Amino acid sequence: TAQQLEQAKRRFAQGFGTITEVEEAQAGYDNAKAEGVDILNSVEFSRQELENLTGVYSDQLCRIVPEKMQLVEPEYVESWVDVASLTNPAVVGSLQEITIAKIEIEKQRASRYPVIDLVAGRNYSESENNYSIGAIYYTYSVGVQISVPIYTGGYVSASVRQAKAKWLKAGEQLNLQKRAVESDVRKFYNAILGSVAQVKAYEQAVRSQQIALTGTKKGYEAGVRSNVDVLDAQQKLFASQRNLAKSRYQYILNSLMLKQVAGTISETDIDMVNGWLASVKP
Repeated sequence: TAQQLEQAKRRFAQGFGTITEVEEAQAGYDNAKAEGVDILNSVEFSRQELENLTGVYSDQLCRIVPEKMQLVEPEYVESWVDVASLTNPAVVGSLQEITIAKIEIEKQRASRYPVIDLVAGRNYSESENNYSIGAIYYTYSVGVQISVPIYTGGYVSASVRQAKAKWLKAGEQLNLQKRAVESDVRKFYNAILGSVAQVKAYEQAVRSQQIALTGTKKGYEAGVRSNVDVLDAQQKLFASQRNLAKSRYQYILNSLMLKQVAGTISETDIDMVNGWLASVKP
């Protein structure tokens, strides 16, 4: 955009351009600078977020090595849904809540049953009378104690109803959690398929834009193409390269998110992604 602005100014100074072209080029240059500031701020914010996670501020980050990256489309989505319904942490937690609620119902019902306790005791005493001074006595006792609740004022019935209500609530929360997990699984599954298709498409687009840029430069050297054509071809190449990089990173994120939702993510998955990265030479 800076070169386009300079060219527009030269054309205007030579009488070939208009002030409108100059102002449009100036606006494009100013917008590019503003977007650059936003991008730099976003990068710095992301670095600070990464520092919050790792405790270390990263001056340089590793980049993807395309030759090491493996694009793998996941298996059938229904198999992922089945796995997630069993291993997703939130679903497992909801199942535990149902189990606890069932136990609580039985506990409250048992409040109206008779209670039998085995009571054992041991007493120690020392005689202080004139006939047996210093005599020590040990007394042991074992007994059975039975308590029968006769009337609790409806407390037990209310407690049982409350426990049943909690059990029903836990069941509804489980169904809600399963639906949410299934929705996330399908979302990230389709996102992976889309990312794979985008990576392949942008790879082809980058190759095509490189060929187009080379041809435009040769045309400019031969005098049949203008500098504007070269700049436009170069800008399109940069845009394709940016979109390609974004789609690759998005594929990584979608793959990890799918495994996280399914509850199957492990250190092996992180190591695999880490193997796709390499440090950038300064």
